[in-house]
Amino acid sequence: IVYGGGDSDGSTVVDTIGYNTIATAGNASDFGNLTQARRVVGTGNITRGLFLGGYLAPGGTYVNTVDYITIGSTGNATDFGDILAAGTYVSSGGDATRAIFAGAGATNVIQYVTTATPGNAVDFGDMTVTTNARYKGECAGTLRTLFAGGYSGGYINTIDFVTPATTGNATDFGDLTAGKYSGSSTSNDTYGTFAGGMDSTGSAINVIERVTLASAGNAADHGDLTGVSDNNGGSSGAAS
Repeated sequence: IVYGGGDSDGSTVVDTIGYNTIATAGNASDFGNLTQARRVVGTGNITRGLFLGGYLAPGGTYVNTVDYITIGSTGNATDFGDILAAGTYVSSGGDATRAIFAGAGATNVIQYVTTATPGNAVDFGDMTVTTNARYKGECAGTLRTLFAGGYSGGYINTIDFVTPATTGNATDFGDLTAGKYSGSSTSNDTYGTFAGGMDSTGSAINVIERVTLASAGNAADHGDLTGVSDNNGGSSGAAS
């Protein structure tokens, strides 16, 4: 597992990239550094990791930078290109060929890059709603990538999906159990889960809910986290 950036104390952003080997318990090890310190969103495939967008300091300048690393070799990140709009709270997904992300800059724009080929992001299509702060992380199977929740003048419960191999606008998949935002998502090729986040009262929650990726429909309760959290992270041992 590789992760990078973030803020260390609520006011200072960092450029650190760290990693853990899933099969071996132990502390994180240093991988390298991002091209700039920022709070950032990550995605990628088994060969390359991408870090995209973010801001340079809480309440500060938003950026459109995309960095990449080679998962198998530690070292500093390299510039990959730019996303279409500067922003953070980006949702990401995709497949082994394309990295797809949505929600940068509180828009309805979905964009993608070809992970193996550095370059600027290209328009993929549009979400069914304009929103920011959707559920973050990779909620994607081999055939579908899902984007859920968000905030745009109100809390949103919408789940959209796209087919990574085919550009076009998102299609409605179903609904979360309630409007919420800024949690994490992850998946294997069968199920997608959405965990934590903030609810319509502005409070962090511990709810986990689940969908079946191949079958459009509303999310169902899956259980609870051990504690409430928002802006959390998610990871799965089996991914597309």
